[in-house]
Amino acid sequence: MSKRHSKPTRVSKDEANFGDFIEDKSAENPSDMTSYSLLKDKLDANLAEALGSQPAEGSAMGEELKLAGSLQIKDATGRKHSLELLVGDVTSATADAPVDLLAISAARNDYYPLPGTVIAALQERGVSLRRLADRRACDWRESWQCWISERVRPTTPRIARVLCFEHQGFGAPEELVGNIFRSTSEWLLRQGPGGAMLGTMRIPLLASGYQGRDAAAMLRAIAQQALLHLLGGLPVSKVQIVLRASSPRVLPLCVEFGTLIEEFKHSALHSSRGDSGRESDLFVSYRHSDLPTTNALLQSIHRVRSDLRIWIDREKLSAGCFWKPELLRAIGGARHGLCVVTDTYPDSPECMDEFHAALCCERSRRGYLLPILALSQRTVGSLLQSMRQVQFLATRNHQRGIGALADRIVNAVSSPRQ
Repeated sequence: MSKRHSKPTRVSKDEANFGDFIEDKSAENPSDMTSYSLLKDKLDANLAEALGSQPAEGSAMGEELKLAGSLQIKDATGRKHSLELLVGDVTSATADAPVDLLAISAARNDYYPLPGTVIAALQERGVSLRRLADRRACDWRESWQCWISERVRPTTPRIARVLCFEHQGFGAPEELVGNIFRSTSEWLLRQGPGGAMLGTMRIPLLASGYQGRDAAAMLRAIAQQALLHLLGGLPVSKVQIVLRASSPRVLPLCVEFGTLIEEFKHSALHSSRGDSGRESDLFVSYRHSDLPTTNALLQSIHRVRSDLRIWIDREKLSAGCFWKPELLRAIGGARHGLCVVTDTYPDSPECMDEFHAALCCERSRRGYLLPILALSQRTVGSLLQSMRQVQFLATRNHQRGIGALADRIVNAVSSPRQ
């Protein structure tokens, strides 16, 4: 049977900037039912055209990928990224459209190819997840419930690597799915600011098959985390979320994605109207439980130079705002990022997000990152590789010379921006 190939149909194409976040200043609040109804009508029409050739039932294997929606994003360094919603076979990849990293989910150490799963679809294409698990390139399952494979062999389909998300026993996947992006950031940034930029990262609705999680909740969680990490400089050009065309919920899920994008644009627009840290000299990233250590350092810095404009979330973040974009804007808008790495700093997902974002800024602005090593019990060797490869301004004995450390920070901030 011949297959009709249709041109990919875009539901929307708006550009979100890191500074202003969106160029479309008329973004509406999606809670308004008229806006929601118009969005649904548009999706109905577009999906009817895009999916007209797709079977109502059957295997996901071989389903042609269709573009249902996208959002263009600009990060702190001005680099553009895109978040796309596709419908079809998540394992479909060609020489013209390769996949650099495919994220999938599995039960802990269980890689059996159950029928209808992405693991089975990969197996049909000659890729065994069990064999990939025997030669993991990176393994962060105890901290981030993820591992990344070595390069896939054979090279057909054109999927370079697989990221496996094994959340069971750690918590709800909706709450942990951000770890797939943290793992990706760590993998790409561990070689330092000159590391690689990934082309395409593709993600199905993780944990929504045999694991039984709600598909809409997983779509929302994945899309939200993708948006935030891309805004923070995740070194990935394109993140694709893929739905199965044979799913009876494909239209409501596309509406959910469109509504989320409108929510994001609306929230980002309102939070961007306040002080976003664009004029600060120093953004401070710290673990809130270690506030006394950070306060002692900041007091010393103010004694050296009282006019420094310092952005710290306990002072600047307005209550009730869409907090993460505002925080990321502050990182990108500051002249320098000061990361106070204490014993518990690497254990905080939020702190690691800030560190990764600061490291991404360092890629385009050498001298941006000012990392402080303030360990008391933890060893340097226990830190993540992205942290071990930076040049810290202080050692574990920093408190003996906190005044000298403050001088070094002020000198760095006062020097011309590179």
